[in-house]
Order: sequence, then structure tokens, then C-alpha cells
Amino acid sequence: MICLDFLTLERVPPSSLPRLPLLTSRLTIADCKPLFQRVDERIKGWEGIHLSFADRVQLIQSVLMALNAYWAMAFILPKGIIRKGRNCYVPSYGRDNRGGYAKVAWSQVCRPKEEGGLGIRNVMALNKALMSRHLWRLITQDRTSIWVKWVITVRLRMHSIWTVSDRVGSWGWRKLLLRPLLLPFIEYRIGNVEFFSIWHDPWHPIGILIQHFPRGPRLMGLSVSDRLCKVIDEGVWHWSVTIDIDCLTILHALPAIHGGADTIFWSLDGGNFSTAGAYTIFSPPGPKVDWSSLLLGQFKTPDIISHFGWLSSGGFLPWTNHGLGMGWEHAFYVEGIRLNLIPIYSSAALLHGNAYE
Repeated sequence: MICLDFLTLERVPPSSLPRLPLLTSRLTIADCKPLFQRVDERIKGWEGIHLSFADRVQLIQSVLMALNAYWAMAFILPKGIIRKGRNCYVPSYGRDNRGGYAKVAWSQVCRPKEEGGLGIRNVMALNKALMSRHLWRLITQDRTSIWVKWVITVRLRMHSIWTVSDRVGSWGWRKLLLRPLLLPFIEYRIGNVEFFSIWHDPWHPIGILIQHFPRGPRLMGLSVSDRLCKVIDEGVWHWSVTIDIDCLTILHALPAIHGGADTIFWSLDGGNFSTAGAYTIFSPPGPKVDWSSLLLGQFKTPDIISHFGWLSSGGFLPWTNHGLGMGWEHAFYVEGIRLNLIPIYSSAALLHGNAYE
């Protein structure tokens, strides 16, 4: 049941997806051999087929990236594995085997189309977003999950997910604790005061109190395991009188009591956690470009023009910036959008040359 819940143990997946290995330690490149073999098989199946620029982008998004996402949902992927996986499908996209340097960084290719990229997901950011869903289930103590129950009983025991040490445990467990990155987007709303810990949960605007005021429990006559019901009576705060400056700092910034059940809100996506919202944390949005409509399908431009216009308007061709600096100015307009072009590269070089990292 735990392997079905968390996808960490070997099981038989749908026939269209590779098997997941049984692991008790960090994922290695040898463990990912089935994934790389599956990607190679898909790429070889495309050999001999003429694929346009848009076709190759779509195949990467729908096939190759889907395989990566399946593994990213189950494991924390080390950087070496992500890099090797990327090198498997980059040749099928734009670079051949003749060598040379890349004209477009892969980080730019993985930006949204509105920002001048091609809308391909960044695997590292996607992996962290998928792992953060598991962390969210621990934070909210999802009792429907057998894995969550096991972690609370065996791994956390009497500790809070917010204060448990990230220096002990397996490599995967330590990497799963993405708490500092998620904390700014999590809001604790106080209700019936039965669920939240006074000292170990981030219900206070300051943060986790035990980390900022380790002497707080002793100075205020409370236990480190006390819950908020100890200091709230019938919807009103009742703290012990103190003159300690640290304790006064706590008392002067107490949040409102909302009533009802204690709830934990995700500040993105209307309060409900989503992988898409978490993805924006690890891959923050950037500035939009005014020529993105060339990639969004609003204009019926030929494939070569779309490809050439993207490389040129994004400043990815070295001759573009160099030529404009010397006074060369070649451009065409698509519905009022100006695209700078330097007629040095041939169609074959752009479609099949070394254009991507």
C-alpha cells in the first residue's frame, strides 16, 4: 500500500511507462537505465521521418518530458541524471552530431512561450514541485495517505515536520525537506486550537517560535509540546503576564482567531495546493516579450519563419547583435511585431544545425 501511495517501491505500472526500481538509497544513473533506454527507443523511432520545428517541440513535450515527469513524481532526481536525460533528447530537437556550440541555452528553451521560450518544462523545477506535494501532505497530515501515517509514526515520532532535523536520515528524506522554500506560501488560520503547536508550527507572523525564542517555553511557563488551546480560551488569547522582551515580541503580533477548524492554506491557486503553483516557486516567472505571438500560434507563419524569427528576435544568433551594432538592419513585421533578421544562416542550418544546448 505504501508503494502505491508514494511510488517509491517497485510495482507494475501501465504498459506505456517503464518500471520503477526498488531503492533504499540515492538514485543513480545505473538505476535510470530503463528510462534512458525508453527515451532512446522513442528517438530512434523518429529517425527517417521529416519533423518540423513545431513537431519536434510537441514530441519533446508530450513524449520525452512525460517519461521524465513520471520518474520525477517518484524520485528526487540528482543533477547528473537530469543532465544526462536532457542530453538524450536534445539531439532530436535541434542539434546534430557534428559538434559545435549551442546558440540557445537550455534554460531559455525551458521558459514559457510568453517569455520567449518554447514552453518546455524545466525538469529540475518540476521534480521539486512534485516532491513538494508530498511535503504538503505531511504538513497538512493527510490521514488518507498510508505513507503520511508511516512517516508521522516512524520518521517524525513526536517531532514536527517544521522542526525535525534535516541532517539525519536518508539522502532522499533530507532533499524532501523543502521547508524554507514553501513556508512563505503557507498560511495557518487558527480555529478551534486543537491542531496547531504553539512552538513548532508557523502560525505566528514571526515564524516558528521555538527557532526564534528557544527560551520561550520556560519563560512563559509552558511545555514545548503544548498546543494553542493552552493560551486561547473561548476565542480569546490568554497568555501569562511577562516582562521579557522576547515574550513581549510574541504577544504584540498575535494573529486573529478565525473560529471553526484549524486550517492550513496554500496562498497560491486560491488556497488549494497544486503542482503548477509550486512549479512557479522553483521556476519564477520572468518578463514577457512582445514577439511571443509568433510562438503562440496566433499567426499562420511558415515553420522556418517561426524558427528563424524566434532565434533572431530572442537575440540567440550571434550575428544578430553583432550586425545591428554595425548598423545592419534587416527586419520583417508580423501584425506590427518587428522581427530582426540577419540573412547569414540558411534554412538547413537553422533547422538542423547546432542551435541548442
